Amino acid sequence: VNSLKAFLPASFIRTKYGIEIANPFLYDVKEMYSGIFATTFTLSKFYEKYCHASPTEHEMSFLALYFGGAMHRNQKNVKAILIGTSGVAAASIVAGKIEDKIEEVKIVSILSSEKIAEIDEFEFDIVLSMLPGFEYEDKVVNISPLVSNNDIKKIKDACFEYMTNSIADNYELYSVIDRKYITVVSKKMTKSEILKAASDKLVEDGYVTEDFYSDVMQREEISSTAIGNKTAIPHGKSKNVLKPIVYIIKVNYEIDWGEDNVDIIFLLALNFDNINTTKMFFADLSRFLNSESKIQRIRKSNNEMEIEKSIMSDLHWS
Repeated sequence: VNSLKAFLPASFIRTKYGIEIANPFLYDVKEMYSGIFATTFTLSKFYEKYCHASPTEHEMSFLALYFGGAMHRNQKNVKAILIGTSGVAAASIVAGKIEDKIEEVKIVSILSSEKIAEIDEFEFDIVLSMLPGFEYEDKVVNISPLVSNNDIKKIKDACFEYMTNSIADNYELYSVIDRKYITVVSKKMTKSEILKAASDKLVEDGYVTEDFYSDVMQREEISSTAIGNKTAIPHGKSKNVLKPIVYIIKVNYEIDWGEDNVDIIFLLALNFDNINTTKMFFADLSRFLNSESKIQRIRKSNNEMEIEKSIMSDLHWS
């Protein structure tokens, strides 16, 4: 907290006078803390209020490092049950690999396939299963005995989801996702054409003012809103948002988004005035963007209905 307090005054001054310092770890931040990086853009409102200017992505990436580092230092152990296909001895080796490679995981028990019925006797957060087809609520992560890089990624995704899972009432969050504002684009369009078409639709339906599009593009000129994993979160100032909505766009080709190519776009029309709604939304968005598997499900969806179903299911909104 003290480090963040020391950082913010200098950050406000740099933003106010257009001074930029490059973060050499910008792309690493986008890769490691993509959800947190996205969340820091909610602070743009305060920069605009006190500096009358929007912060650059380099400035936001420094904030993401502070928040990401704080989360990392304050991580609680995620308690896991490990289910093996054979004896406990072989599974113990796998457990050692997991705890060595993923520090937030604590294996509380190892069960062989014959002992699965005893699972309810233990207190745990996730289940790591080497047994194909095993299901237990929504807590199972299927892994191989090799504990591959892909296995590690899946376990980390599950840990992140567990630690950031919102327990609040999500009714207001549900209202910012609507199939009318989910679009699959097959024909080639430019970044500006796609954002203009989406913004015009939101103006027509009374969600944003006519200045919203130019505001979004001005934000893009300051710095790209691509956050890695071929995903972007363009947004405008809250004063141009009449009603909150998130316009989700999947394109069947990659769009040049400045320094990155993008094929999934979350156009955020949020006013950030309702603090509870904003916190809940970005907790879920952060969890979503940090999961490669969730983004891939959008990418593989064929139509708007499939995208909506995937998002609602992944965020536990339905």
